[in-house]
Amino acid sequence: MAKRNKARTKQEQGQASLVSKIWLAGLGALAEAEERGDKFFKALVKKGRAFEPTLKEPFESVGDAFKSSVDAASDKASAGFKELEGVIDRSIASAMKKAGIASRKEVEALRKEVVKLRQQVKKGSKNAAPHRDTPKES
Repeated sequence: MAKRNKARTKQEQGQASLVSKIWLAGLGALAEAEERGDKFFKALVKKGRAFEPTLKEPFESVGDAFKSSVDAASDKASAGFKELEGVIDRSIASAMKKAGIASRKEVEALRKEVVKLRQQVKKGSKNAAPHRDTPKES
């Protein structure tokens, strides 16, 4: 049992040492970045520019595939909405007909007929004798 405790202690010390080294490496990188400042940043940008073309094509193909999927889904949704709109329109028209309510076409036809009748009345009233609203007393 004492050997296990010694082994565990060495393992724990090794892990602690590794964690400490990782921490110190991070601090060192931070210190180096602060010292180099602008030069370090420019070097990163330069490396990024060189690396970007290697990723551009795979990302573009993924983007194109995604766009195609979105377009297809949009087309299906649009077709579904148009179909739903037709079903709703037919249901409303049927309900209006059963209730005896005139359709838009019927109302428009009546409106045109009223306009024609008004024109005929105007023409007729110019040619006819004046009309009296009150009857003569006898």
